[in-house]
Amino acid sequence: MRVSIKMRNQWIWRWQRPLLLLLVLIVSLAACNTPPTTPGNTAVPPTPLPPTSQPFPTQPLPTPTATPAYTPHFTPTDCPFAMPENVTIQCGYLTVPEDRANPQRTIRLPVAIVASDSPTPLPDPVVYLAGGPGGHALDQTSLLVAQFQDILHQRDLIIFDQRGVGYAEPSLDCPELPEAELANIERPLDADEQQAMVMAAVMTCRERLIADGVNLAAYNSAASAADLNDLRQVLGYESWNLLGVSYGTRLALTAVRDFGYTGAIRSAILDSVYPPQVDAYAAAGANAQRAFSLLFARCAADAACNAAYPDLETHFYQLVDALNAEPLTVTVSDHVNLVNYRVPVNGDTLIAIVFRMMYDRQLISALPQMLRQIENGYSSRLAEYMSDRLHDADFGSEGMSYSVQCFEEAPFTTEAESAAGSETLPPQLARTFAGDAANTLEICAAWQIAPAQPKENEPVISDVPTLLLVGDYDPITPPAYAETAAAHLPNSFLFTFIGVSHAVTFNHSCGVDLVAAFLADPNKEPTADCLPSMPLGFLRP
Repeated sequence: MRVSIKMRNQWIWRWQRPLLLLLVLIVSLAACNTPPTTPGNTAVPPTPLPPTSQPFPTQPLPTPTATPAYTPHFTPTDCPFAMPENVTIQCGYLTVPEDRANPQRTIRLPVAIVASDSPTPLPDPVVYLAGGPGGHALDQTSLLVAQFQDILHQRDLIIFDQRGVGYAEPSLDCPELPEAELANIERPLDADEQQAMVMAAVMTCRERLIADGVNLAAYNSAASAADLNDLRQVLGYESWNLLGVSYGTRLALTAVRDFGYTGAIRSAILDSVYPPQVDAYAAAGANAQRAFSLLFARCAADAACNAAYPDLETHFYQLVDALNAEPLTVTVSDHVNLVNYRVPVNGDTLIAIVFRMMYDRQLISALPQMLRQIENGYSSRLAEYMSDRLHDADFGSEGMSYSVQCFEEAPFTTEAESAAGSETLPPQLARTFAGDAANTLEICAAWQIAPAQPKENEPVISDVPTLLLVGDYDPITPPAYAETAAAHLPNSFLFTFIGVSHAVTFNHSCGVDLVAAFLADPNKEPTADCLPSMPLGFLRP
């Protein structure tokens, strides 16, 4: 049995964080932050917004020369997470250099090897590459085991926290960010105050990590791909199959580029593709508009939806303007700390929330109804969503995300290029996405790591058999990204899922069916009879 809808949505929302780093913070209610209050308790005074710290000198990029000799190690340990039932799992730590050009300092990456339930498992396992960048993997082992049972009937499944992530040592978590958000959650911060809060928290995190001896420049996709190859070797696998979702596809493509020629990668599965050659910041607004417009068009083409929510697009942008003029106060429940917050939601925050809800096709079906409820002054569905997502940041390592994006994405764009990408958008979207891109580039300037070499911005060309899956509703890794990647992968098969969004293998059972068929014979195109032919309908009032 695959995971339930509730479990699946938890995985998607907690892991698949938007590529625009500031949008992550907005969706985590960063656009509206203050201290908790409970009935009968006195509110804690708001935390003052400290000035941005002075950046440290740029940290050196690992020298691209011949790698000094080192020996990776795998040490078995107890599993650090809650064990799922009826499976055999071996856990351990992979020890590798933090910087392979200077291998004296080592880091440890936690690994879980989930044994196949076959008495004669195939020799090439599947290794799962989580999204983010920075998404925790091992804490979601039970969900992954349930979701990928078809794989476990044939092969072992390997799950690991990437360098700087989760249980890895060191971890590049930035608890300063969610702490600042919660401390200011009820304050109606303007854009400048919001960015000042984020910058102060980011710099505090950066200073702490550097004081702990972390070389932030050593945490990137190429280094993680080398970790993967070391892990394969120490575990004794001649070859294996990569399965990446969202940012995990970027890591998979990097591994294919750097090690695919050796025969070590039997196949690659790319779900919701993020190829290196795209300009994620310049394209973010257009990608969002495409997904939003598809939602509006499908509601208009659905007789029942159109009757219940006529001219949804016009009403949406009018609602954004109205909330920017007069924010709606939403009661958000903190299920962890057992407190309630009165959170002001403006139009820009609504855009970010709708964007994030569009990751899941069942939430997409509820969007027209929720927007109408907000328009009529009711916020119960919005409050439920915001409450459920309040602690999403606990499942990602923000420092790893900054290091990856500031190394291999931000250096290949400019604020002007990002702004130009939003010029043709509705003004409400243009303001949100151009502003987020500018804020992210400001953070990357302060993160202070040397930029990647040009190859990190170039297409990956490989004949490794590759399966690409994409949902047509996906607001952040759209079908065009998958098509762009596939154009340089001659031995690839691309499937677009109608009415499905991000993380196809977690949004539709056909995704896992295609993965299983592809793994059986990566050189043969899987039969796609299970592909959805139409999207889900929409909830009525």
